[in-house]
Amino acid sequence: MLNFKIQIKNNLLLTIFVFILLFFLLVIFAYSLLSTEAGKNYSDNKANIAYKIKSSSWNTDTIINEFGMMFILIEGGTFMMGSPPDEVGRTLFEKQHEVTIKKDFYMQTTEVSQGQWEKVMGENPSRFSKCGEDCPVENVSWFDVVEFIKKLNQIDSSNNYRLPTEAEWEFACRAGSSKSFSNGEFTTYECQDENALNEIAWYICNSDSKTHPVGSKKPNSLGLYDMHGNVYEWCQDKFINYPDKSDIKNPFWGNEKVCRSCSFNSIAANCRSASRTNISPVIKSNTVGFRLIREAKYPIVTMPNSMDATNVEPKKIIAKDNKLMLKRESVPQKSRINNERFAVQVASFKILRTAEKYADDLLKLGYAAYHEQIEIPQKGIWFRVRVGDYASISDAEFLRKELFEKNIQGIIVKK
Repeated sequence: MLNFKIQIKNNLLLTIFVFILLFFLLVIFAYSLLSTEAGKNYSDNKANIAYKIKSSSWNTDTIINEFGMMFILIEGGTFMMGSPPDEVGRTLFEKQHEVTIKKDFYMQTTEVSQGQWEKVMGENPSRFSKCGEDCPVENVSWFDVVEFIKKLNQIDSSNNYRLPTEAEWEFACRAGSSKSFSNGEFTTYECQDENALNEIAWYICNSDSKTHPVGSKKPNSLGLYDMHGNVYEWCQDKFINYPDKSDIKNPFWGNEKVCRSCSFNSIAANCRSASRTNISPVIKSNTVGFRLIREAKYPIVTMPNSMDATNVEPKKIIAKDNKLMLKRESVPQKSRINNERFAVQVASFKILRTAEKYADDLLKLGYAAYHEQIEIPQKGIWFRVRVGDYASISDAEFLRKELFEKNIQGIIVKK
């Protein structure tokens, strides 16, 4: 009888142990399944952003630095800054006036992300850190951004990064449009009817009160994402009333700084291209981030109409006795293009003579430089300067780093 009771007890313990083991296995399996799906969704979202950026038709004159920040060329020009008196939602600080942007510049296509900030600064200050490395960095003061730029310029050694001026920001945001938004007019305060803004911005009507990955809405016609919404963006200017005439720069230091764009928590009226916000430079907020300007290092001028770019003969580099020689001749485009061959693209110019001179300067330094003629939609004929011709991407990367050490920015491209 005693042996029978012991056997029943042992069987009960074994049953309990088996149930506990099965429960833990089920929990582990469920966690693994959820983690895999979450990781897949995050990877898919990140890949979609990258695809949108890399495949856009405007992506023809860009710079990508070692931290993955992409910059697109914005050509200078004259525009009407501010808003007309009859624009819905305008404020008293938006007096319309003519501004001329005298110099071309490169603007970052997205807001600086949490991942990019962390790579430079070693930490992530964002309150929405769970949003992920592709979400905009926020909770940074104007002075924090100044330190970020200072460190970035030290790492990059180009010393060309800075915040946009307020005029540069609005000029790029409008992208040639005089309407309330870069893609249309502000028509209503009702969320369900504001279709134009919904296409390009994360704001109070669609954001679920949080930030979202940069580049996940449509860009403006220049290829700039989130110029309306997601987070406010610091500018370098102090906040002042508009004068009748204005150059691109206001005094650098001031009591309050300008923030442009709007945030995930803003109403539609505050997301207009002309909308301005003044914030103390010491304030940190989960609604405020920034994007960068990289100054154009080389002059970009309009090609004279008298130059017939279609008949330009490209240059060809010939290696002979371990020395580089430059030979001018007509070279069929296909003869210099092979599958899986790589080069380093270092510059693009609108004028042939400038591209030739830059290529010649690189040749004098011992680099196999050449220029190619390309036609960019809505921009016309351009000439890009490239260096090298490699079958291995690692060889091209070695060259890119060598050029970078000589303060020559470049990106690896497939030929």
